[in-house]
Amino acid sequence: MSRDASIRLDWGDDEFLFKVGIGQWRKIQERCDAGPGEIYRRLISVATALQTGASLAEAASFGMIGDWRIDDVREVILQALVGGGLSEIQAAVLVRDRVDKDADFKVHLALAFAIVRAALGDVPDEAVGEKPGRAKRRAPSRAARSGSRPSTPTA
Repeated sequence: MSRDASIRLDWGDDEFLFKVGIGQWRKIQERCDAGPGEIYRRLISVATALQTGASLAEAASFGMIGDWRIDDVREVILQALVGGGLSEIQAAVLVRDRVDKDADFKVHLALAFAIVRAALGDVPDEAVGEKPGRAKRRAPSRAARSGSRPSTPTA
């Protein structure tokens, strides 16, 4: 995750940048009739159940999958692809080919939940005070910067 709430994730054989900005959240809200907090709440129960290794059927039989909806997953992925830089057509084709035609929905549930978590800032990544994209470097010591030999031998 980065400071702009975008996240790079593998999906299938490819890596994508996913980002849900205000415009994407508004479309998700309209389509799913729920705001960001409600979408998060709907997905967390099923995502947690799936992290235990349970199948969707097992999770459902124990009442662990909550009240998530297909569009909670589908629309989050679609809008996050658009927010990540794909055109609406490119994103729609990917979602049609990967979500709509895939019988193993567990992957898409986990992906949607990871996207929502990142969009809401729920995934720590960078330490406070660090500049984005820059590794923290330590300045060389005074002796290391000097071109002369040490005056005393090291033990």
